[in-house]
Amino acid sequence: MNWKRLATTLVILVLPVLLTHCLITDVQQPATATANSTINVVVTIKDDIVPESNPHKGVLCVLVPTDWSFVSGTYTATVDDGSALGSGTIEAADNWADSATVVIPPPAGYKWIGLLSSAGYTYADTIYAEASLTLQVGANNGVYDIGYLTTKNSGDLIAHFADFWSDTSMNHQITVSGGTSVEERPLGGIPEAYGLSQNYPNPFNPSTAIRFALKDRSTVRLSVFDVNGREVQTLVNGVRDAGEYEVSFSPANLASGVYMYRLNAGEFVRTMKMVYTR
Repeated sequence: MNWKRLATTLVILVLPVLLTHCLITDVQQPATATANSTINVVVTIKDDIVPESNPHKGVLCVLVPTDWSFVSGTYTATVDDGSALGSGTIEAADNWADSATVVIPPPAGYKWIGLLSSAGYTYADTIYAEASLTLQVGANNGVYDIGYLTTKNSGDLIAHFADFWSDTSMNHQITVSGGTSVEERPLGGIPEAYGLSQNYPNPFNPSTAIRFALKDRSTVRLSVFDVNGREVQTLVNGVRDAGEYEVSFSPANLASGVYMYRLNAGEFVRTMKMVYTR
């Protein structure tokens, strides 16, 4: 297991004062996955300072590529001697995803998924929570580093992050294949204006190149839409420095037909048409 402990001492302050100490002890995650499939992940969390009153739900945030999503989750809680303490479901919690994003900003192309247990527990000793998650894999091929963050639902993560006992387990690598290939490369230079070029070749099969220009450092989203306006592929999603870029796009599981691709960069928005033949 390759994990990195948060360097900052983390203690949560709530009235009355409560110490939270959550540690990720194990992550079981597959090394490979097929695009557009689901994977199962098991995260084991140790809490060795459990309140004897005022139970708090557990928080688990997962760092994934932006086109991944959470499907479902369950957990079981046990104590030192292996006795069962409780079990329940794990639900999405967008507010914790937002908090994790502020505390540990995700790299370009990634996002935090916030999750919350359905119940909290009190106990006079250490407990272990085993979280079983099902995640929906995105459409893009690549090698991705998945990360995990845990704490206890005891306050505001943004305001009190430096006062928590929390833990992270990062860089759990997974290779996705069988999907769309998207390769991005900078071309250099600082353009005088924002721009989006016609893809080449067009029509195309099996791949095409799309170039775009950024006058300033910008939050960029380059997406592909079908003729009904449904987003079918995200090619770029994140902050990029000023410059010119080229994205090579090799779609998978798309039918032949007309598609639109749109660049959103700051206040600049432009949409163009392309044709995919199989």
